[in-house]
Amino acid sequence: MIQNNRSRRPALPIAALDVPPHIDTSQMRNWIDYGLWGHTFYNDQSPWLTLIECLQILHHRVRRPDEDLFGLPTDGLDGVKRHEEVKYEVPLNFQLRHFLFRDVETVSVAAAGSTNIEEQWRFLTKRTSEFWKDSDGTQLDVSYLRDRFGDVSSLARTLDLLRSMEIDPYSGKRWTSRHLLPVGPDLLFADVRERSYKGDRRFLRRNGEMLYLMLGRSNPTLRKELEILLKKRLLATDQAWNQFATRFHPPDVDKRKPVEFSTGYLPFICMDCYDRLAEDWIQILSLSRLDAADLLDPLMRLSALHQVVYILDRASKTLGHQPRVISPFVFDLAASPRKNPVQRIALGQYDTHVKLPRHAIDRYIDAFSESPYWKEVEDSATANSAANRLLAEMWLWPRGRNRPSSKRGTPAERLEEFRSDSLSGTGHRIWAVIATHTRQAGLVTARPGAGTWYAPDDAMLEALVLANVRRPLELRDFLRSLYGRYRIVIGPEQAQEAFPGGPTTLERLKQNEHLLEDRLRVLRFIDRKSDACAFVINPYYEETADAKGGL
Repeated sequence: MIQNNRSRRPALPIAALDVPPHIDTSQMRNWIDYGLWGHTFYNDQSPWLTLIECLQILHHRVRRPDEDLFGLPTDGLDGVKRHEEVKYEVPLNFQLRHFLFRDVETVSVAAAGSTNIEEQWRFLTKRTSEFWKDSDGTQLDVSYLRDRFGDVSSLARTLDLLRSMEIDPYSGKRWTSRHLLPVGPDLLFADVRERSYKGDRRFLRRNGEMLYLMLGRSNPTLRKELEILLKKRLLATDQAWNQFATRFHPPDVDKRKPVEFSTGYLPFICMDCYDRLAEDWIQILSLSRLDAADLLDPLMRLSALHQVVYILDRASKTLGHQPRVISPFVFDLAASPRKNPVQRIALGQYDTHVKLPRHAIDRYIDAFSESPYWKEVEDSATANSAANRLLAEMWLWPRGRNRPSSKRGTPAERLEEFRSDSLSGTGHRIWAVIATHTRQAGLVTARPGAGTWYAPDDAMLEALVLANVRRPLELRDFLRSLYGRYRIVIGPEQAQEAFPGGPTTLERLKQNEHLLEDRLRVLRFIDRKSDACAFVINPYYEETADAKGGL
């Protein structure tokens, strides 16, 4: 389970890629989450910010025609695959960000109703230069906007339109960490510290980099199709919203350099969930009847679902589950605070999923305790100090706040301290990502006194339809597709397959299936032909002459 690694720094699962040199491990306090799942999945980064971070990389890459859109693992001279290192730059886009999230003058000047346009611009330019200075004392000159907008009222109306595109406008984040829907390169902003404007990972913590790497490691056929669609649908510069944003570019070259980042660590080259993620992106991006801005919400939700599936899949493989499939998602379509049998199963499955990474970590530490590395420590004449060295080398533990008051103790005691720290609920642990992603992507419902359980909202149901339906599809085939692709259980047929011999409350699950149909009808995704035949439809799918196969 733990691969042979001569340097023993840090520990990796069998078949995992070596950690690339650009990953700085000096500040890591416990490697175990990173080694099993990657560096980093972080619960405080929302699914929206995950999508934005991914698109920041894609927009950077598309500007370099000599490079493929996705960087890939490479072959080393020794024949061993090397993890990709993808560097990318994100613009500060300072002028637009200032007016959107920091400016307080434009609205007041426009509201004053003065008919003297020159006086309006003189006042706005003067007030802006007085109040907003860079850390080096440079004033912000906005006089060039006079030629772009004519009067201040036009500027204010454009800002109102762009502000309607803000992600999470009520979050209370600092102005240098607020973002718009990423429907063009000129709507992107680097996350930076205030005053210094240096790159910061306070809110964009690599979840989007993990999403990018997962998409890039899908099979070559899917990856090529995805590249074509991304360039056509999301990465073009001629989007109307993007054109609004370009009007804020200063006439001269912006002296504020873009912020440079490099991608994190994803352990495994090939996983089925990478391909399914890419397939869903391809299906959504193929919906030509939807505008680019309308594609982002389903992409955000489905990406969050696939990252949860990835986390569960890695946990299941670490536990050695046979067959290697994740425990199913049971969706309660009633979403009512009143308890029912389906809700109880959905609640139990959510609880199982949140606990699964802990069980995987526990089993992984068991495997370590049985490894030649640990056996050598136990047989050493200086067992205590050897145990401390090995834990520091292979697990980067203990460090910082995780450092115990004393390093004294037998190897067995030290190992249990390490296990306790690895399984503690403090900090941004991998199971917390499941809670955040499922909640913010609309996969779960939480009610005081009732708990948290899988109960998708309408937007999540819509995303699932858009990703899984092209031509009209019988409802029962739609349910089979959800189960086959995501292990989602809604009706009795899939419940019997997922829980053979278990209590599945078939009558209640049949009612659950009817509730799904009712909700899809309200969303206009159902066409019932007769009492015995209902079809799920996707009104945004347009058949093309070269369309092949599909649902």
